[in-house]
Amino acid sequence: MNQYKDIENSIIEIVAQITNNIKVDANTTQIDCPGWDSLGFLVIISEVESQFSINVGVDIFDQMNSVKNISNFVYSEILKKGI
Repeated sequence: MNQYKDIENSIIEIVAQITNNIKVDANTTQIDCPGWDSLGFLVIISEVESQFSINVGVDIFDQMNSVKNISNFVYSEILKKGI
């Protein structure tokens, strides 16, 4: 598997666990995922920051509304770090 796919799978697991939703996939968005409310969002972001050792700035919170967007952000941050 490639690094992006590994990241995406990790994000899927995080979102599924926090929202108690087994139907999370790469196309899941905040709108179509029960449990991904404002509190769920903060817990998801916190877990992503912790797991990947990155910081998600408040200025981009509005963009972190789907598994794809979160995965893309994490991947770009990891590339910046050269990991």
